[in-house]
Amino acid sequence: MLSLLDSLGSSIKQFQQPITLFFPYLSPFSFSPISLPALTFTLDYSTTSSLSLYRKTFLSSLHSSLPPQFIPHFQQFLRHLVTLPNPTQSAPSHQPLAFPTLITLLDRFDPLLFSIIYESIEFKTIKDCQGVYREKELDGLLKWLNGNGEEGVMGWVNGIYEGGLGGVEGGGAGEEAKKFLKPTFSRFEYHIHKVLCQLRCVFSKSFSSAFVIALES
Repeated sequence: MLSLLDSLGSSIKQFQQPITLFFPYLSPFSFSPISLPALTFTLDYSTTSSLSLYRKTFLSSLHSSLPPQFIPHFQQFLRHLVTLPNPTQSAPSHQPLAFPTLITLLDRFDPLLFSIIYESIEFKTIKDCQGVYREKELDGLLKWLNGNGEEGVMGWVNGIYEGGLGGVEGGGAGEEAKKFLKPTFSRFEYHIHKVLCQLRCVFSKSFSSAFVIALES
């Protein structure tokens, strides 16, 4: 899959780079920015919008051209990444476009990755908290979710996106990734509260039923 992602990245770069180089020269007034600053700004903005639209159209065509069997294999690959403490380090140096391409595809397929994380949250919460009712488990679960080390989900997901945003200037790839992921991790936190609450409710209901039966007997 890494080889395929790197190959897709090469194709994206091959088809988009000439257009990226060509677009700045579309403005016939780009040679006189001082005499026509307002007009030049308008044209530059239009050029940027056109380039953005081209990229969106290109990526939409790319997604629609992927074969049906790509999605299950891609999901299997994501499940494999979940087992790795440092997933971006799994890409060999001769496949530098693998993880940037992964981020490009996750723009459309990120529900696949996030569904796997939801499953991991449910498994972790049930494993650690089922049958344990005298200990405070929520703080530990939230620390596991938001941790930045190898044991933290935030650190793991941030590592993937940071690896894909490695071209951000000034070393700000990590901050850009965290900013992008913050709303998603708010939903992950809610899911931890939800699953933990469901466990407690099931226990409470079972305990109440057992207590009633004991009284009746």
